[in-house]
Amino acid sequence: MLKLSCNRFVKDLERDDIYFDEKYFTQIVVFFSLLRHWQGKWAGTPIVLTPFQKFMIGGLMCFRWTDTKKRKIKSCYIQVARKNTKTILMSGLSLFHIMLDEEPAAEVFVGANNHDQAQICTNCCGKLCKSSPFLRELLRDKRLTLYAYKDNISKIVFQTKNKYGTIQSMSKQADTKDGFSPSLGIIDEYHEAQTDKLINVIESGQGARDEPMLFCITTAGFNKAGPCYSILRDQSIKQLREVISDESHYSLICEPDANDSWEDESTWKKANPMISDVDTILPYLTDRFTRAKNAGGTKEIDFKTKNLNQWTDAPETWLQDSVWMEGNGAPKNMGQKFFAGIDLAHVADMSALVFIGEEDDGGVMDIFTDVWIPGESILEKMKEDKNSQYVNWIKEGFLNHIEQRVTDDREIEERFFLRAKEMDVVSLGYDPKFASGFVSRLSERGVDCWEVPQSYAQMTEAIAFLEQKAIDGKLRHGGHPVLSWHCRNTILRRNRGGEMILDKSEAHRKIDCMVALTLAMKQYQTWKKEAEANVEIFFV
Repeated sequence: MLKLSCNRFVKDLERDDIYFDEKYFTQIVVFFSLLRHWQGKWAGTPIVLTPFQKFMIGGLMCFRWTDTKKRKIKSCYIQVARKNTKTILMSGLSLFHIMLDEEPAAEVFVGANNHDQAQICTNCCGKLCKSSPFLRELLRDKRLTLYAYKDNISKIVFQTKNKYGTIQSMSKQADTKDGFSPSLGIIDEYHEAQTDKLINVIESGQGARDEPMLFCITTAGFNKAGPCYSILRDQSIKQLREVISDESHYSLICEPDANDSWEDESTWKKANPMISDVDTILPYLTDRFTRAKNAGGTKEIDFKTKNLNQWTDAPETWLQDSVWMEGNGAPKNMGQKFFAGIDLAHVADMSALVFIGEEDDGGVMDIFTDVWIPGESILEKMKEDKNSQYVNWIKEGFLNHIEQRVTDDREIEERFFLRAKEMDVVSLGYDPKFASGFVSRLSERGVDCWEVPQSYAQMTEAIAFLEQKAIDGKLRHGGHPVLSWHCRNTILRRNRGGEMILDKSEAHRKIDCMVALTLAMKQYQTWKKEAEANVEIFFV
């Protein structure tokens, strides 16, 4: 895709009806050279634009119509991997726009899927103002003013006798503002958008502008049904391939080709065009790749999506067996607090009760597992569930067989209290779907039971924490074969915002133990946060 953008640039240079404004291009490059990096190893040093950044600025900002002298490009779609300085480039262009562009009363509005994301760019603009000597001078004589709330810079105003301009992040109510008239609109991480409302809001406010600009800049994401992938990206690709014509739109998509190997460094270069010019990018990618290769699951998906700029909405395999089995040491009950999770069967499915202990001084967590399976014929169940180990697991005590069609949850209840006699059990997390009777009886017997719906909002943090513990080798589950089998069966689903749940859509993929484990982990995290909050209050 990047080659197609290069081809278009060359073709535009050869045209007579447009021209490349070299003076304007030089003005932008010089402006950036006066800015200073404000973080990392280059903090305090001048910003020197790389060849790729110059190419992007040139194609985006510097072609003009020969007859009117007006800027050719009014909108853009830029898709590039993380850590390729998208934010600092957009911030520098925003400052240039309000200070040196010919736009009267320039207004830059930065929008995103949430206000925190939108403020990243305005914060970066503010940091550049504070770190760059010539901008600090403007701050001192009040020609440049920063407006902040707590630690966030919400608005920047530039004002002289002949010039006025502002940069600010958009609120969710931007479409209701009187006088909303952005000369430059920037939408950051558009892949998270669920609708195209934000684009429509900005475009509708630009009607009075002679040379409006709208920049959509993003990494790849998970929502292929959203407006970023299905509309804007699709139209940008068609434009690059000359299927459709749109002279006012600029497209720059840096991503691997369909058959490229994600393990090949040459593939990384396609998504990271600054890899040869910024010496921190390759080590960063190498480290991320090693983690993704070793851990698989969400680490691999995250590397492919954010660092290789590849879109995905497919279910993702979670933990590789080699990673999970790092925790095959025997679990220990050393008097620590335990947290339980229960996944009860509807009719003839497995039921799982899992206990997880609080972290010890080394961060290790111990896991105890009990599993039940009903069914008059265990041979039929083995065939139905595609597992030939049931008989062995029953003999070895890893699987409790109930010789009736439906699991009697009173047996599970008694097992819970048998475990509770030996453990300091704080609470039990349960999915409310099939557990009402069971939970009522436990509550009557003094157990602190918490309903935990299997939603993205509820489960993401517990899943991510459990995954990291497994990767770090900080679990002791004894290699319990049923639990390990369920782990191998587990795949994840992500929503548009990247939040995760365990996927239960395939009935033959038994994951009951992992469901119970994540519910127990959710209980532990809730308890830990409350305990830490109480400690803070005590010291205050």
